[in-house]
Amino acid sequence: TSLMRDVVRMGTGARAMKLGRQDLAGKTGTTNDFVDAWFCGFNANLVAVAWIGFDTPQTLGRNETGGLVALPMWMGYMGQVLK
Repeated sequence: TSLMRDVVRMGTGARAMKLGRQDLAGKTGTTNDFVDAWFCGFNANLVAVAWIGFDTPQTLGRNETGGLVALPMWMGYMGQVLK
């Protein structure tokens, strides 16, 4: 868990710190050629995953990573349910 906390505190998921919580951990992910992007995050009570991609494999666009496109969607959800 500590490695995934570091992803949120100082890694590719650091934007999640804007939620103002210290109990979050997670992992970003981006497939080759930017076909899929995701963020999986959790605390002791809740797990949520955000995935961005197409039904048929095609690129999302250069540099469309999990931290850039999936994490904000995850944050929108978690920001509501963790109130």
